[in-house]
Amino acid sequence: MERLTLYTHATDLGYLAEHLATHYGPVSQPEPLAWLAGPPASPTLRLSGRQRTQPDYQLREVTDEFTQNLAGMYGFVQQLPMPDADRQKRLLTKITTLNTEITITADVGFPAGFRAWLAPVLAHYEALVFAEPNSLYAASAGQGFYDPAGRLLTDTSGTGDAAADLPVSIESKYYDEPDPLPDQLARKARSEQALQARGIPFAASLPPVASETTAQLRSQDAVVDRALALTYVALKGEGVPADSLAGFERAYGARRHLSPAEQAFADDPAPDQQARVNATWRYEALHALLWALGYLPELNFPDHPCDPGHDTGLLAPLSEAEFRQRARLRPAPEILDAADLTYRYAWACVDARLKGQTAPAGLESGVVHERLYALNWLTSRFDEEWDDVSTDT
Repeated sequence: MERLTLYTHATDLGYLAEHLATHYGPVSQPEPLAWLAGPPASPTLRLSGRQRTQPDYQLREVTDEFTQNLAGMYGFVQQLPMPDADRQKRLLTKITTLNTEITITADVGFPAGFRAWLAPVLAHYEALVFAEPNSLYAASAGQGFYDPAGRLLTDTSGTGDAAADLPVSIESKYYDEPDPLPDQLARKARSEQALQARGIPFAASLPPVASETTAQLRSQDAVVDRALALTYVALKGEGVPADSLAGFERAYGARRHLSPAEQAFADDPAPDQQARVNATWRYEALHALLWALGYLPELNFPDHPCDPGHDTGLLAPLSEAEFRQRARLRPAPEILDAADLTYRYAWACVDARLKGQTAPAGLESGVVHERLYALNWLTSRFDEEWDDVSTDT
């Protein structure tokens, strides 16, 4: 016997049922969330599912057996010794958004061609997969979580494939503004026009970001504080000597603005290579905030990394007070324009990754991710603190 379990945010399983019938018919459905595919006397595949009684994009409370299972899964993943903290956080975020569980069982073994059948299902539902070693998932010696492309996110020892990636999407009905206002619709249209001009695919169903009439931007001082914190973190990630880092701290007092996760990194006398790499990526988030504060004239197309030397050079001649005084937070419409367009860039990057393709128009997915992270925080998209910012598409 072989089995795997897929988890998804989606609740509409029409695609799964149709895809199953097309390739493994006849299909019977003895219960609302159960299917038998193949000859009635000896089905090739058995599918059984569970869903939340109240679909959501957060795990607010345990209301049924499925949410109880999710709570247990969250606690299990939270204690795994995963070396990549960002991936662990993304997996935890994914778990909180899950609404549906489908277990697929083959009495003997998965039939020939099953991998080809399964691939579009996982892509369609942006599924998280949980499996023990079998003919499809053998990357782990034990139980493991896998991304939609079949790469190991983590096993029970915390080990995973560095190339694994996990999309985290939320249906538009969960957004605070289900009925877009005119400025939101106009902004979305401008973003899509810009994407079309560069030949970048987009999903028309993606909702717009918040309206300029309701968006709660962070204060200018809060953005300055965050820029100082990101500079400190990125400099440490780059390997700046301790005395130079201490000099930066004396000049700007950045450490008092660090998030809890950043504080832990700052206090680590010998962070591992992955932690340092993650920290240097924060230069891209800093770049977006420097633009928002008026220190950069434009937020260029994200097809290449920023120049950290140039960006930190904007800060170097200034005292903390001067840096704060010269900042001019851009108007909400400009910031929301950038956030909306970056959101759609991120979707295009994820879509390409799921299809095994390179990002369109030369988009650099790491740059896009960091910009979206910074802009989502700046616009308070989900009212999250820095360590908990979501970059869902």
